[in-house]
Amino acid sequence: MGGKPVDMFGVKHFRSLGAWACGALLWLFITSTVFSATPETLCPICGNRLGTSAFLLTKRGHEEKVTVCADCGKLETTCYICGLPVKNKAMRLADGRLLCSDDAKQAVLTQDEAQKIFDDIKRDIQSMLSRHGVLPHHNIHLVLEAKARLDKTGGNLISAHDDRMLMGLTRSTSDESGKFEHTVSLLYGLTRERLMAVAAHEYGHAWLHENVRRKLNQDAVEGFCEWIAYKVIVQRNAPYETKVLLESDYSQGQLQAFIAAEKEHAFYRLIQWVKSGVDPELDREHLERILVLREGNSEPAPALAFAPITPRAPMTNLVLKGLSGGKARRFALINDSTLTVNEQAKVRLGESNVVVHCLEIGSDSAIIQVAGESERRTLRLIEW
Repeated sequence: MGGKPVDMFGVKHFRSLGAWACGALLWLFITSTVFSATPETLCPICGNRLGTSAFLLTKRGHEEKVTVCADCGKLETTCYICGLPVKNKAMRLADGRLLCSDDAKQAVLTQDEAQKIFDDIKRDIQSMLSRHGVLPHHNIHLVLEAKARLDKTGGNLISAHDDRMLMGLTRSTSDESGKFEHTVSLLYGLTRERLMAVAAHEYGHAWLHENVRRKLNQDAVEGFCEWIAYKVIVQRNAPYETKVLLESDYSQGQLQAFIAAEKEHAFYRLIQWVKSGVDPELDREHLERILVLREGNSEPAPALAFAPITPRAPMTNLVLKGLSGGKARRFALINDSTLTVNEQAKVRLGESNVVVHCLEIGSDSAIIQVAGESERRTLRLIEW
């Protein structure tokens, strides 16, 4: 790259910062139960009859069960994405990984398609973080990698996790003038939605390198990147990938802490803690600690960004507390919830919740529809 390695988080040379949320998942993330089956039913894996006993398997990120015959339930060949057993209908990638027929249909196998997905995700995150620091853009080089090359690039830096689930890496370097260059490697053969989540995670690493000058624990670093991926995946309505992220323990609970901290103290406050906080990681039991910043590092809330708020009694009416984002994607902070256009969520109101559907977001207002009400409401931005 022609630059020097970055050691911002105490990681010598470069760190495999993107083993991603799935890194902590077991290679076979399926639960199985043997039960009596209807003999005439066909196994979806091999096409043979189930016989008198079969297995109930659960795909990664899914709730529904898949019934397979006893022989297929014992197979060691599994789909890299969903974890279900595969047989003659599987797609075998050049690096030896197998994909079931469903995941093979969604597999991203070309650099051009991966670049387009990455660019779309990058725009989403840039809109989200548009008023919170430097946004890496033209200084990111994307590479679609085979599994062996990705593992070789990561070396032994992710030995604490399952190397077989490594899906992305980010290498960041800077020259003497402080100019950054980032190389993001993504694993080829992932489904589109899985690649979106990995791409968002890796962009999070690039953003951290350019905007954070304090040390965060590695779990907090990964938790932040998972949180960015989580927000993007939720916005894009990908429930299976959302479930995979939430069920992963890759960040040792930091993802869940980031989600809880945003709900309690708002997006702006959490970004401010990442950049200028005192603690090296989030404490789920003491989320008020994100309000403690290094002396002289408190930043004023940027225009149209979420204003900092202090804890107070539950609100008894719906209030538009803040706006953020760019023209392409805007966000409204209503009471304790962040919504974008066409998004629906539960919003805290008094001691209970109401379901709010965000219809429009303007320069100083938001139009919403509250479940059970026939009339729309227009909320105006107020000082807090």
